Amino acid sequence: MSECQYYEFQTIDCPLTTKEQAAIKKLSSRVKLTPTQVIFLYSYSDFRGEPEKVLAQYFDLMFYIANWGSWRLTFRFPKAIANPEWFQPYILEDAISLTPSPFPIFSRLLSTLAP
Repeated sequence: MSECQYYEFQTIDCPLTTKEQAAIKKLSSRVKLTPTQVIFLYSYSDFRGEPEKVLAQYFDLMFYIANWGSWRLTFRFPKAIANPEWFQPYILEDAISLTPSPFPIFSRLLSTLAP
């Protein structure tokens, strides 16, 4: 059985520039790209880029799913509008977490469930 991995990135309020789209195209030959979305689909390999860096630099959210049951939905929150205390009531051990990021964003909300 082959493996399958799907990465989707979305931007909400700021479409990608032509220069940004060109940079993203360099990440993979398996890319479906619009000014507000990029999809990478892999059957026998993996994404060469670093998903968190791509999210931090260009997008607002990322969805990842693999055929073995792993998935995650990650949101980028700018420092100016997000307070970590706001998310505490929604934290669920092994399901939803708030993770500080070393990239130029305040944090990311990560939801993962695996079999």
